[in-house]
Amino acid sequence: MHQAPTFGRRTFLAAVGAGALGLAAGSVWRRKDDTSMTVEQWVRARGAAYVVGHRGSGDVLPEHTMQAYEGAYGWGARAVEVSTSSTSDGVLICMHDLTYDRTTTITGVINDLPSSVLRTARVRQPQLGPFWTTPPLPRIPLLDDVLARFRGRVVLCVEPKRDADYAAVAAAIQRRRFSDSVVMKLYYTSSRIDVAKQAGFPLFVYFGTDDVSAGAIRATAARLDAARDYLVLPTSSADGQEYLPDDLVAAAVSTGVPTWVYPVHRRSEADHYRRLGVRGFVSSSVGYSMSRVRPVTADQWSAGKIAVGEMSLDPASPGLAPTLQAGGVLALDAAGTQHFLTLGQFCPIVTATGSYRVEFEARWDELPTDRTHNMSLVFAHVDDRYYEEGLGRSDGYHAVHSAEGSLELYRHAAGSTTGIPLGSHVATAAPQRGRWMRFRLDVTPTSLTWRRTDGLQPAQVIVSDSQVRGGYLHIGRTSTDGSLSFRRFTVG
Repeated sequence: MHQAPTFGRRTFLAAVGAGALGLAAGSVWRRKDDTSMTVEQWVRARGAAYVVGHRGSGDVLPEHTMQAYEGAYGWGARAVEVSTSSTSDGVLICMHDLTYDRTTTITGVINDLPSSVLRTARVRQPQLGPFWTTPPLPRIPLLDDVLARFRGRVVLCVEPKRDADYAAVAAAIQRRRFSDSVVMKLYYTSSRIDVAKQAGFPLFVYFGTDDVSAGAIRATAARLDAARDYLVLPTSSADGQEYLPDDLVAAAVSTGVPTWVYPVHRRSEADHYRRLGVRGFVSSSVGYSMSRVRPVTADQWSAGKIAVGEMSLDPASPGLAPTLQAGGVLALDAAGTQHFLTLGQFCPIVTATGSYRVEFEARWDELPTDRTHNMSLVFAHVDDRYYEEGLGRSDGYHAVHSAEGSLELYRHAAGSTTGIPLGSHVATAAPQRGRWMRFRLDVTPTSLTWRRTDGLQPAQVIVSDSQVRGGYLHIGRTSTDGSLSFRRFTVG
């Protein structure tokens, strides 16, 4: 099992020269098991199910930066997806969007601006935490530098985001003698599919959430070679369902062309699609989704960056990201929606079927308008599917403390939108704006004890219940307004 790569932004950037993106000798990224990696070698070594880094490992590291690509490699990915665009003077850079607006410190259409803007432009992604929004920020990498850095180490799935850039991208790959280590990534309607096949590239042909259908899958698969190409489906559908309909996945798998899915954030997603016959998982959280990191026992919020496995409903959304504050404080303050966070970095809890304790402090920075809404600790979940009150996706429990002060325990089940009350509700002092409260949950094989431990008269709810003992946690607030903060979260 791989430990999460340990690198600091400043250490990494200090090792990177101003004009070259190769790491200094002795870097933490040089591994003893580094060997030449061609597509053919990767296919032979990868096994029945395998991971491809999505935008590097963009859930936790700034997407399409050298840090993200190296992070994916450090967590065990031997194939990484790379998107490219070109500046007005023909320099190929690595970026998903056709503009600089979403992920960098500058704005504008990439192809309208010269490469000189790269001297000062930096990648900035607030949803990853303040660590990644303060200087020194990562540079925007050049495709040439990525090819040079990873030649012989990983397979790159390279996508020219602009159709007009295809020839330049292919030429750069050939110039770097990287052709045998590249899978060409193309949209399923791309006019370049036959051109890339004739050039000898294996193909990563993908669909978007709005256009995947059984007919389009079959027609596309008929153009591909099952021995070397890949059909790549989105993990969710345009109607907002959690998973792509099973019949569409079955249609792809039945073609005989290896089927991949993207983007994979959660272990439950990987497990779901693996059962349906999917073999490739294009993951934005390589280390976590493939279970290549060990669970922690204390929060890492003081580091100011999202932890591996710590996920909102949409890890790429700045509007749903938690706010990491000084002093190791994490706030859930999204407006207009319940705000929950999967605490995958703690999971699965090693002693989930035995005994363990969860302790933390919480405070309402802004109380909700409706004081019947709760602060929730969701525990013993059988998997890491996203939880919100009333969503009804998984079995587990929720221990709550309302904004009125009521301490309560519930069990919930997949398929049901209401919880089952356990034990009696216990009244405690109503939360006060800006004041910390302390809580403790004790789980044994046969009992659950939920306590508020601050104040002169600690309160508790104790029940005998052993129905569910999964190893996954979530925290959150059920209100659509207000702001709720946590700190000193431990599992032991």
